[in-house]
Amino acid sequence: MNSRPIAATFFVVFCLLLCGLILRRQIAAHPLPPDTGRPGSSGQGSSGQGSSGQGGSGQDPWTERSWQPAPPALAKQVQGVVQAEIAALRGGNTPKAMSYGSQARRQRFPDPAQFLQLMQERHPELWEDHTVRYNPVSIDQEGQNVWAIVLLRNRSGERTRDDFLMVREGGVFKINHIQTRTLPK
Repeated sequence: MNSRPIAATFFVVFCLLLCGLILRRQIAAHPLPPDTGRPGSSGQGSSGQGSSGQGGSGQDPWTERSWQPAPPALAKQVQGVVQAEIAALRGGNTPKAMSYGSQARRQRFPDPAQFLQLMQERHPELWEDHTVRYNPVSIDQEGQNVWAIVLLRNRSGERTRDDFLMVREGGVFKINHIQTRTLPK
């Protein structure tokens, strides 16, 4: 009997278990604070409430949603919107940056100077030189809301996680809310 296939199978299973253990430890080591663990929460560092005008029952409509992975083409489109807003902000084109926001966000922050000040105060990481990594984009069952998680690392190694919550308006997704949190180095 040849033991190589059995040994290879055990090795693959061992590697998968090890990867799972490492992933669980990473998740446990970096839990989300209670007020930022879901789309639409209104914790520190947010640029809006994220409820997109829904509700009235006192419940957070984002927690009632069922999220699933977005198709690759949609994820690419959503990431393009995020990249475009960051480029506009860094390029000093505040009106263009505002154009990527939802109608609800533009109503909350109609003044370009106020919007720029808010973004600089709450999301300074967007102006720094950084590397960007996108986590998979999620979409709700209705196809009207997406959740894009963007991980940024600046040159000094500081890391942030920016959750971009977007709503579909006129067939395109617009940024409704950004939630930022600092991650350990």
